Amino acid sequence: MENIKDLSMQQLQQLCVDVRKQIIDKVNTYGGHLSSNLGVVEITVALHFVFDCFKDKLIFDVGHQCYTHKILTGRNLDNLRTNSGVTGFPNPQECDADLFSVGHGTTSLSQALGLARARDFKDEQHNVVAIIGDGAFGGGMAYEALNDIGVSKKKLLIILNDNKMSISQNVGAMSNHFAKLRVSKSFARFKNNVKRCILVLPILGKPLIKFAKKVQKKFSRKVIETFGIPYYGPFDGHDLPNLINLFKELSNEQGPVFVHLMTEKGKGFKSAEVQPELFHGLQPKSTQKIMDYETENKNIQKLQDTVKNKQNKSFSNTMCDALIELASEDKRIVAITAGMSGGTGLTKFSEQFADRFFDVGMAEQHATTMAAGLAKGGCKPFFAVYSTFLQRAYDQVIHDVCINNLPVTFLIDRAGIAGSDGVTHQGIYDIGYLSQIPNMTILCPKDGCELYAMMSFAALYNSPLSIRYPKSFDTVYNTQHPINFDWEYMRQQNYNTVLVAAGNRTLDIAMQCCRADCVHANTLKPLDSKTLQSLASQYKQIITLEDGLVNGGFGQQVVHFLQTHGSVVKVVTLGHGDSHIVDLEQKSVFATSGMNRETLQKLIDKFDNI
Repeated sequence: MENIKDLSMQQLQQLCVDVRKQIIDKVNTYGGHLSSNLGVVEITVALHFVFDCFKDKLIFDVGHQCYTHKILTGRNLDNLRTNSGVTGFPNPQECDADLFSVGHGTTSLSQALGLARARDFKDEQHNVVAIIGDGAFGGGMAYEALNDIGVSKKKLLIILNDNKMSISQNVGAMSNHFAKLRVSKSFARFKNNVKRCILVLPILGKPLIKFAKKVQKKFSRKVIETFGIPYYGPFDGHDLPNLINLFKELSNEQGPVFVHLMTEKGKGFKSAEVQPELFHGLQPKSTQKIMDYETENKNIQKLQDTVKNKQNKSFSNTMCDALIELASEDKRIVAITAGMSGGTGLTKFSEQFADRFFDVGMAEQHATTMAAGLAKGGCKPFFAVYSTFLQRAYDQVIHDVCINNLPVTFLIDRAGIAGSDGVTHQGIYDIGYLSQIPNMTILCPKDGCELYAMMSFAALYNSPLSIRYPKSFDTVYNTQHPINFDWEYMRQQNYNTVLVAAGNRTLDIAMQCCRADCVHANTLKPLDSKTLQSLASQYKQIITLEDGLVNGGFGQQVVHFLQTHGSVVKVVTLGHGDSHIVDLEQKSVFATSGMNRETLQKLIDKFDNI
């Protein structure tokens, strides 16, 4: 790509058009995050024009809006989110312009301050820029960072990308505050004055900033300037000429600066503009090539219906249906999400039980402790959260829920290997850390029917409970099994080896094998001691399979139990190894971990031939 700094304004604007076309085409083919990336094209182009991304430090909060940045740093999006292409999030192993591997929100401001302090400590000269969305800005860690940034007085540019959404519609007082800014008459007058000034930029660039300083107190003094950080905005985040001049002027500031930009999630693609949540993340070829840049406006409804039809056999949707049914009978039941109502499947619940649904924004720690308060107050809270995000609330699970033995149910979605979302989203840690906590019970369903049974069990359970499941299930086993902490035989023909599978993915693999009995461990904690002791006396070899880390996981707990009870049966524990998993293909990860039909069959056959 030719040097962006050599392009004229007309060429830069055409570049924005071309980048959008490329993002739409590649996401359509390979899957990925669409709405968030389309919304930041002009911001990213302006940043690359003003700053040197290989010298200056650009940090994208969450990271699911980095596709334009990847394109402008010479990476194409062919084979996006596969092992042979680029990842969907910033990745330092791909390019030096990516500083951190990130996939969780509210981290950028703390990272940026660390970089700014390191720069000054080493007496270096470069800019540090953090781009954070208004969804991430609702997380508590952002305010911890702002508090420190204001005191530090370090040269640092904070860009708030305000698109009124994170993954789901934003909630909370901060979001409401920004909404008031968008519609205020004072802001409308201010915006018109700014536009008049822009007409003669860059001559009036400095007067514009001076003018902004005079009016900024009307808008966010109580929010941002409380931390000692100057605030500018709101500005149009799609006005490329204004953005370039704005960034040039603000780059000359010698302390921290906060600039508020308003953008439209899904900008330039009508379907994503209309329903940005639906088009937040798409699977490969999920729209069957209806997603054509030139003609998609004619196919909006057909396109939306096609994407929705991909939600069959979804654990999330099954969970929501069960929760609605339970809540209709039990008025104590409430649902909680942390900015993920759509992803976790709770949208329909929120529509039917608006007064019993709480979206706290990107704040898992608060959600967990609030759930403890709800439980203590006599409610029955269900907190639906991705596995990768629950780990952010580890202390709250221990301190606020489990020590107090409160009946909070954690509905742990996307448990196990995350696939194309990559290393930051792997849901492989929850078995290990939750199983170490006293008072916690852990269940994992084999299909939607069993999830229904587990939800009914949870509604009557009076202690902390976790139900972990991946995004979807492929097989419906059509077996009924009441939840009483008893494991279930799926195949029983008295072979030498028994496969003990924890969860539906590993069960699907185990059921493909021959000459081995198969048990589904739908309860990971407590272990089914009665069945486990029976297995140890009946079989010569036990092989455990889990979609989580081996270290500290289900299999090692099985080994520990059998050893303490004097068993000498051979136990092979299969799970994921002691390394961060960067492989973007689920089948490949399971094969590497020895959990595929071929490897398992070799283990079974080898033992039979001894």
